Amino acid sequence: MKIKADFVTNSSSSSFVVMGATIETSDLDLGDDVYEGLDEKTDENDLSYSFGEAGAWGDNYNVMIGIEYTNMGEDETLRQFKARVAKQVKEVFDVDITPHHIEEGWRDG
Repeated sequence: MKIKADFVTNSSSSSFVVMGATIETSDLDLGDDVYEGLDEKTDENDLSYSFGEAGAWGDNYNVMIGIEYTNMGEDETLRQFKARVAKQVKEVFDVDITPHHIEEGWRDG
């Protein structure tokens, strides 16, 4: 029997599921290009990000940042995983968070 452990996606849908937090971009030191800043800061660690619902785009908006559950260690408890998420966000972005489950899905069309 085969078990599919990954998310099923196609060209018209995507999903983002992490343990993390939603943070205002004004609270993050990202430089002039928010996307480039986020890419650089999340490149060398387990952190992922997504903007989810855009809402009102402008100089300040929310970004979801966290660690995907697939990066949770087999012997790591949920408490330890949350602590690791909070620690990485603090180290990378210098922001204190209380991690929680974030699940977003989008469908084009």
